[in-house]
Amino acid sequence: MENNKSTKSPWDAARIREGFQYAANDAERYWNEIYPKVPSQPSYKHLVDEMVAKFYVYDALAARAWNTAPELVKAACELLEVEICEQQMFDHQRVKQHHERFLKCVIDQYQD
Repeated sequence: MENNKSTKSPWDAARIREGFQYAANDAERYWNEIYPKVPSQPSYKHLVDEMVAKFYVYDALAARAWNTAPELVKAACELLEVEICEQQMFDHQRVKQHHERFLKCVIDQYQD
């Protein structure tokens, strides 16, 4: 007899939270690595802004209380309303666009 159940992996909030924390730590590490290089490589401004947004999204999601996919999606939607105020960003609008893009990816991934 064939098993027709979905191959979707079971929900594991702790594993997902660890993944978010890993993404935040990775973005912060890269941000700290490239920020001092901006004076000699102005093109890094774009990367700094992207890493600022990525850090803030994944760090906030890792820290928030959620245990189900709908709660995670709700938390991500709430973060769409949060303004990032970071002294080390270069273009507020660009950071906002990256912030929204990262959050929409999370919402799309975990929405039913």
